[in-house]
Amino acid sequence: MSDAAPDALFEPDPSFAAGWFVDDALAQGALKHASIVILDVLDDARSAAAAAEPDLDDFGPLGDFPIAVRAFLTPRLIEKLSVAALIVGWKLAQPGTPIPPGCIAEELALELIRQQAAASLELISAPAAAIDATKGVYEVCVNGDVRDFFESRDAAYHALAATYSVKDRIHGMDLRLARWFKPFFSNQIGGGIHPVFLDPPSRASDEGAPLVVVEPEAPPEIDRQREGFRVCVRTWAEPSDAEEWDPMPAAWLFRVQAPNAEQALSEVLEKFPEGAYEGATLDGDEVFRLGSSEIARMSLDVQRSGLDQESKADASFHLIGELGREKIADHLPQLAGHLAAIFPVAVVAQDDEHVFLGVSVHAESHEEAAADFEDALLDFCNAVGLEEVWLRASSSGQGERNSNGLWREIKIYRHRWQRVSSLRPSSER
Repeated sequence: MSDAAPDALFEPDPSFAAGWFVDDALAQGALKHASIVILDVLDDARSAAAAAEPDLDDFGPLGDFPIAVRAFLTPRLIEKLSVAALIVGWKLAQPGTPIPPGCIAEELALELIRQQAAASLELISAPAAAIDATKGVYEVCVNGDVRDFFESRDAAYHALAATYSVKDRIHGMDLRLARWFKPFFSNQIGGGIHPVFLDPPSRASDEGAPLVVVEPEAPPEIDRQREGFRVCVRTWAEPSDAEEWDPMPAAWLFRVQAPNAEQALSEVLEKFPEGAYEGATLDGDEVFRLGSSEIARMSLDVQRSGLDQESKADASFHLIGELGREKIADHLPQLAGHLAAIFPVAVVAQDDEHVFLGVSVHAESHEEAAADFEDALLDFCNAVGLEEVWLRASSSGQGERNSNGLWREIKIYRHRWQRVSSLRPSSER
């Protein structure tokens, strides 16, 4: 057991975080010290987030947070994290069996506390064993070690989906901001709703160049002689502890030219029986192995390409996205008319550099909604003689939106997109 250095900021405390798999009293004292200090750190970060141009580098007040989410840290969100940190500090102080973090936000707050404790131990030149002992807290967490999330420098695409159903995962964690406070154990004794879980999301104000709605004009003549089918393959793995609360499947979408649905399905199954298909999915580039032993169950959906929206009006989604303005700027009124002619509701808006789109789509899945929109955009490009123009980013959610609803979603999406862009080098914007 380690001894405190003469100039230590804290004393060893073998009673703090007892049962949290931290087997060093000095590390336990550091965690106790950090549980208090982190509240001041979060207060400084809240003030920094309120600035007109928050400092998002590694050394500013927001530098303790994962770089992937710094651009999305509003003062209110940091205030919520302060509540999570208070709860985690209280849990660490309780004797007996440890009370695990109850949501993603509490796990992130615990990691902020642990990192602060490690920094304090380094400041007093504590033994490496004491610093390493702080990692014992991961044994109590649903998602285990979350350091990969803190070290990731990828833009927070998952945060763009904060109000949507499509999500990104890092090592199996559902990291959408809207999920941070969803309780892990809501159906168990002692698993209550987090105090700020039901707090409505803040609505972003408009920033930068004015965003204006594009008035639709008569669309071009479209020759939709599309044949063939789309085959969607979804696979579920055996649920792990990290996934059992939200077991979403992996999904792949294949476009197949075939005379009938049976032949389309057969072609997919015959082409990829035990092999691999490298392709873009909703979760990024993944490998599809139909014969993988990790697959617990799967679903196969076949649909004819080019169906009219009226033929599948029993389920709806909405899709929001952004595309570059340079290629399509002269055709925006026609594009707005084209989308309005195809989908139940469509809104096209633009600022000086970007075009933002919102459509309501009759579809039974996110994959189908995205594919319908891609087909419509491809048809338009072919009709007006443009090279293929794809959405740079998009997100879809369940349920139809009217024009006012799509306009609100576009403004929120644009706000988040601007903050993501601020994380990228200027050469990539």
